[in-house]
Amino acid sequence: MRRAWTTWAGLVGAGDGARVEQVLTTAFDADCAPGSLEHQGSFRAGHWRQAGGDHIHSSAVVPGAGPDAGAWEVSGDLAAVLRPTPEAEQLIRYLADPDTALPEYTANRAAAPAEGQDATGREIGTVLRDPGRARCWDASDAMPRTVRDAFHQAVLRHFADPSDLDTRLEELERLRTPQNLPVCGPS
Repeated sequence: MRRAWTTWAGLVGAGDGARVEQVLTTAFDADCAPGSLEHQGSFRAGHWRQAGGDHIHSSAVVPGAGPDAGAWEVSGDLAAVLRPTPEAEQLIRYLADPDTALPEYTANRAAAPAEGQDATGREIGTVLRDPGRARCWDASDAMPRTVRDAFHQAVLRHFADPSDLDTRLEELERLRTPQNLPVCGPS
């Protein structure tokens, strides 16, 4: 775990005062400078395309990562019926219907790919719909809310001051509780 945090800190320039100020005070929708690396979710693809950016697979820049790792990190929006009412069931049927217009990237194998996608968009859709590929929830999707919120704070604090990693890790360990959640698997 320590190696993951220190590797990330090195990649993003943690502790560099000018870099920290720039990152922590720049709006989320600001343009990324040409030639710089910016991790964005697929929902922001239009943003980096408009800014003239190129898609680079993380395996090209993250030490030890590789395209043959056997799993893809994903996040998603989920719908669940917590109280079975006719309206809730109607909503779920609507969302599950292959004829419903869905977001550009969906794991629903019955949904047609979005029209007008470029090669990157088609590749993302293929990965999401391929029944043979393992997909793992983004870590924050699998964390209990208190741990997730503490993790986000720890990331920001470590980015601003990487010298106190032990304190950050101890804080997170105190909040950790075993979860029996399916994190990886085929769709």
